[in-house]
Amino acid sequence: MTVLPQHQMDTTPRQLLAVESPAARAAIVALLLFVGIFVIYLVTQSETVFSTQISLILGYVIGIPILLSNNYHRSILIMFAFASVAGLLKYKTGFNPIIHVTVDIMMGVICLGWFIRRFFVPPVQKTPTPLAILIFIFAFICTIQIFHPNGYSYFASVGALKMHIFMIPLYFFGYHYLTSIRQFRQWILTFAVIGIVMGFVSVYQFQMGPEAIKKDMPEYVSMIDQNTWQDETGRSYFRPMSTTANPGGASTWMQCLIPLMVAVCFMRTFSIGLRIVLGLVLVFLIVTLSISLIRQMFMVTCGSVGLMFMLQFFHRRLNQHMMGLAVVALLLIGGINVAGQVAGSSGSAIRGLVALLSDPFNLYQANRGSSMYVAYQMAQLYPLGIGLGRTGPAASKFSVEIEAHRDKYGTSHFNPSENYFQVLISETGLPGTITMLILTFAILWRGYKSYLRIENNDLKWVSVACLSVLVSIFAVFFGGPALVTAPLNMFFWFLAGALFKLPILDQELRQQESKETSG
Repeated sequence: MTVLPQHQMDTTPRQLLAVESPAARAAIVALLLFVGIFVIYLVTQSETVFSTQISLILGYVIGIPILLSNNYHRSILIMFAFASVAGLLKYKTGFNPIIHVTVDIMMGVICLGWFIRRFFVPPVQKTPTPLAILIFIFAFICTIQIFHPNGYSYFASVGALKMHIFMIPLYFFGYHYLTSIRQFRQWILTFAVIGIVMGFVSVYQFQMGPEAIKKDMPEYVSMIDQNTWQDETGRSYFRPMSTTANPGGASTWMQCLIPLMVAVCFMRTFSIGLRIVLGLVLVFLIVTLSISLIRQMFMVTCGSVGLMFMLQFFHRRLNQHMMGLAVVALLLIGGINVAGQVAGSSGSAIRGLVALLSDPFNLYQANRGSSMYVAYQMAQLYPLGIGLGRTGPAASKFSVEIEAHRDKYGTSHFNPSENYFQVLISETGLPGTITMLILTFAILWRGYKSYLRIENNDLKWVSVACLSVLVSIFAVFFGGPALVTAPLNMFFWFLAGALFKLPILDQELRQQESKETSG
């Protein structure tokens, strides 16, 4: 009897709904119509210009059927693409509430399509997911925090819950629906386009300068003023927002994209011509990272690329790629030099970033070391947390309610957004913090074991890139909210699931090669 590969046992027909009952089909269509009408109602009730409303309606009408399809891989890449411009759209639409939650809605629609498909067409064989129990425990702890006695609003708590758990399904999709190295090729091409767009906007904004951008984008005036400096010549420079909602926001994307682009330079799946093109894209991504002027992201990205080469060196994978290694080294150095040229008279800011690499630990201690002590104090005062909704967007949206609750009940005056440990202790208490730390270390350790099991050259580079990105995101735990903000939460869960699937693909490739050899 022929034994199919594990991932092939879990495949389903290509149609959206595999059900013959007319009544069931009518019920599903009615449900989808209700959801569509409800979304349209929300959009038309929001206080925005008419063109924004029409754009949102058309976007949902076109997007929902695409996201409901069983091409999860395509749907997830579309979600990444939208997330890359969501910050800019928020400001340009006056923080339209629908724009604000569209990424979460997209994730929900993808999951809805999966649920409908599994409800009518159960898989032939259920494949267990690594670490699923730990993930469900963490999600449960987050969910019960809605009813925390120190919570100031059930509505705000439910809204804040999405920051913790809504991107977790990417882990399961990454594990169960990565079926070929060719899909990684699609990742890279999509991420390259995202990086080029974000990089182009960043360079344009940096070159134009803060005053010109404030005229073009008055929504960003306050943010630009807080992130503007002058160089030795008196010229003003600032952290460009690119297509995000934060100064230097493109750097969080570059942190995740650069290691993946580095891996491409050593992969035979890509033609030499395409590798050359993507090598130039890599240079552009490094320029974007540098002119974003976010010290933390610059350092963790350099660390993740260094980790890639260190692991490959110790496992004797670089010996066969010495020429490629030299080329990549030139690209990395060239990218930083080009960034200095782009910065012009403000190039000292770029040189300052490079100088930080000489003593990163003391730099962290001087700038953000106290945040860990604050997390320790919070754990002592609130071992079970203080309820959801005091970090991230909820903290600003519901600031009046938080202040009113604080004045009445005397709850925490901490601002728990300086790092991810503060976020976890504040929102999930020690139980959630400990669970997430165990889960994170388990992901990193299992990811390393997955890397060791892989023999195929291309899959080896994919795995070491994914692992390095995960390690770099863990490093951001100490300096930022990390897993409650996009895109880091999206990349963390998606790459973790994909990383665990790579050894299975490697084994299938070896079996296929063995059959071809014996045949």
